Amino acid sequence: MTVVDVDSKNWDNEVTTGDKMVVVEFWHEGCPWCEKFKPIYEEVSEEYGDQAKFTRLNALETDENKRIAIENGVMSTPTLAFYCRGRSLGSAMGFQPKERLQHIIDDMIERRKECIEQSSEFPR
Repeated sequence: MTVVDVDSKNWDNEVTTGDKMVVVEFWHEGCPWCEKFKPIYEEVSEEYGDQAKFTRLNALETDENKRIAIENGVMSTPTLAFYCRGRSLGSAMGFQPKERLQHIIDDMIERRKECIEQSSEFPR
C-alpha cells in the first residue's frame, strides 16, 4: 500500500521532513464520506507516488491527533492537507471525485515547485 498511516508519534518524521510534497488525509472512523473517498485516495496515491508522499491521520483516534487536526485547520472530514518541507501549501475539504482530486494535486505540485525555489535551508 502506498498510503502511510500517521499519528502524533510519527507526524514530524513522516510529514514535516523530506523533499517530496506530503499529502495528509484527515479522516475518522464512522465518517461515510471518508469511506467513500478511501479507494479514490489510494488509487491516486499509486498514480502520483513518485511525486508525493500520501499519508492519512485518524483525527479522532487520540487527543494528540485531534490537536494536530485542529492546528492544521481541519474542520470536517475528509480534509486533505498538502505540505512542502513541513509548510502548508493548501488544503481541500470534503469528498473529492477522482478527476477533481487529480486537478488539486497537479496544482499543489506546481505550488511545491515554487516553495522549493523560494525556500532556503536553515543551518543546523
